[in-house]
This record gives sequence, structure tokens and C-alpha cells, in this order.
Amino acid sequence: MTKPVEAPFGRMVPVRALASVVAIGMAFAAAPVFAAVPVPVAAQANAAACDEACLRAALDRFMIAFAARKPGDALLAAGARYSENGVELPFGQGLWRTIDSFGSYRNSFYDARAGQAGLFATIVENGVPQLLALRVKLVNGRIAEAEVLIQRRQASRFLNTQGLTLKPVWAEIVPPEKRVSRDRLAEIANAYLSALSTGSGKAVPFADDCERHENGIQTAGVRRTPPPAGGTPSGASEIQLMRCAQQFDSGSTVYIQSVDPRRVAVIDEARGLVFGIFYFQHPGDIVTIRNPDGTTRAMPEAAIRPFTVPAAEMFKVVDGKIVAIEAVAVTVPYGSPSPWK
Repeated sequence: MTKPVEAPFGRMVPVRALASVVAIGMAFAAAPVFAAVPVPVAAQANAAACDEACLRAALDRFMIAFAARKPGDALLAAGARYSENGVELPFGQGLWRTIDSFGSYRNSFYDARAGQAGLFATIVENGVPQLLALRVKLVNGRIAEAEVLIQRRQASRFLNTQGLTLKPVWAEIVPPEKRVSRDRLAEIANAYLSALSTGSGKAVPFADDCERHENGIQTAGVRRTPPPAGGTPSGASEIQLMRCAQQFDSGSTVYIQSVDPRRVAVIDEARGLVFGIFYFQHPGDIVTIRNPDGTTRAMPEAAIRPFTVPAAEMFKVVDGKIVAIEAVAVTVPYGSPSPWK
């Protein structure tokens, strides 16, 4: 098999036929909690040094170098650091040796005050479609940090890379009267994380039509549509059909007992975006869930084991309410530390 041919950036000439992705997975909210720990907002040391256009150009250049497997073309700062799924690696190792190209799905974001940028994107790795989140930090115009979380088909069935399209809501500018401050955006993200272990969504400002997508799968706010004549109903689970707040109220997320560490990296007030990388801690000792009516039900088998989930997660906030969430999450051994302290 030959690798896909990389055309000028932004276009890909597919050479390899790609197999369809089986996207079957548990439709829980995959975001954990830590009581009343403030979300640290990224330091503003790079203020005014690189505007959004500059960050966009730097991210594009980095992606070109990544797809070409040439870290030397990425304009790295002296002592630049790289991590992949929570493990620090030298530039040129890990995904740098296996990536073929970036795919057509990209959701990018920028924060000139923090000097950071990133994106969610589909990629092809040795002919296999995968999904990743990428964060970069610039210092004096050069890449000082690069962080990747990549969910691979070989590692999890909880992944979909087919048919992904960028929803307009992510790029939409929020009217000035419906914007909130940088501090408030960070507070809203923190409220979401802190509420997951409580069995209640009351502390989180969700919009009624809030939707969440994790690893390319819609896990909250799915709308059930009547099947065509002779057809079968949607395969969405009852959890997926719930709205964001309803999922919290159902108790389905209480097995996520802490979120630590939490790092907010990108805040875009004009678009109402807040993006960070958070470590969801699952000790595995909660084996039953209490339903809102007082009855109990067994926790799914996948949740009754110790594991940690580093997740890159972005929230869209309009008029002070979360309207959309996108995340890429991976599973690592319980207690695995973040290399980014």
C-alpha cells in the first residue's frame, strides 16, 4: 500500500482506500471532577507578541511539518517540548514517525493573549484514520510546546472519524452583549468539571439545546427522528438522547471522582471558546448509580476499574451558557501524571 499524497496544505490527495470506522462505544459523559479547584488560566507572557493571524500561520506551518514528518521545519524554539497521550517524547518520535496526512475535519482555535493555539482534526496514520487534539504554545514566534492527544482505532472502539463536519457554531462570533469575560469562561469550564461527580447539573449553566461530541461521537443531545417506513429506530442510547444537564442529573457521571490536573490553555472571548486539557480520575470503586427516583442500577463494566482519562475539551459559551462541547479523550493507566505541570 502507498501512503496518501500530501498536496499543498489544506488539500489531500487520497491514494489509500480507507476502511470504515466502527463507532460503537459507551455513551457516557467522559468528563470528570474535582471539588472547587480553580481552573488555572494560561500565563499571558506572550501578550501582543503574536495575533490570531500569526498564530494561524504558525499552526499551519507546524501541521505541514508534522504531516511531512519533518520536525526541523516546524520552527521550534530552543528547548521545545513535545508530549503524546501524556508521555513526553523527543520531536521526531511517536506520531512524527507514523503520520501520513491531516484529514478534512479541522476545528481550530487561537488565543493571542496566551500565545497558544490548537485544533481537533482527523488524520491518517499508516493508512488508518484517527482523531487527535493538538495544542501549541509560541514564545517569540517559535513553537515552545506541542501537546497531542490521539485516539486510535486500534486502541478503542469509542471513536468515529467518518462524516465529521465542522459545525458553524464553533466559528461564529458571539454578539458583544452575549459575551462573557475570560475569567467567567474559565469559571464555566470549572463548574462543568466540578459538577460531574455530584449527580446534579444545577451548578452548570447549560443551554437547553447543549450538544456534546467526544471522539467524533455525539454523546449528549442526540435528537431521535422517526425511522423511515419499514426502518428501525435510531441506535442512540438513552444516555445519548439526554440533554447535557439531564445526564448529570441521572447520576451517570459520578464514577468520575476527580479532575486533576486541570489546565485551561485557550480562551477566545469573541467566539465564546474555552479549551483545556484535563485529567479525569476514575478510581473504579463506584459500582452502582443512584437514579433520580431513588432506585439504583449497576455501573457499566467498563467503569468499574481504575483508569485515568486525559481529555482535550472545548466549550462554546453564548450568553453565559454552554451550547456545545467537543472532546478527544484517551485512556491511560490510573494515576498517570501529566508532563505539563
